[in-house]
Amino acid sequence: MDPLQPAQPRSEVRALLEQIEMETRAANAAMYEFRAGEARHAFITARMERSQQIAARLIEEAGPEVLPAIISTIDQALSLGPNQPLRGEG
Repeated sequence: MDPLQPAQPRSEVRALLEQIEMETRAANAAMYEFRAGEARHAFITARMERSQQIAARLIEEAGPEVLPAIISTIDQALSLGPNQPLRGEG
């Protein structure tokens, strides 16, 4: 069974994974920007919490089979530099 094709349509799963990637990359990019410490920390925390909420929703709706795709998405988002294009861009 394809982990990207559980109970819900693939396009919705892909959209949620892309949201996780964008939130994670935004938090990662914020670590490279010049901002006040507390404000930057709050921004990064908010983005990572949003990623966690989206991942929880995806697991609830699509099932645990989607976990490898979530982990891969987060890993890829963190490994890319802050100015590199998102998957499918560029």
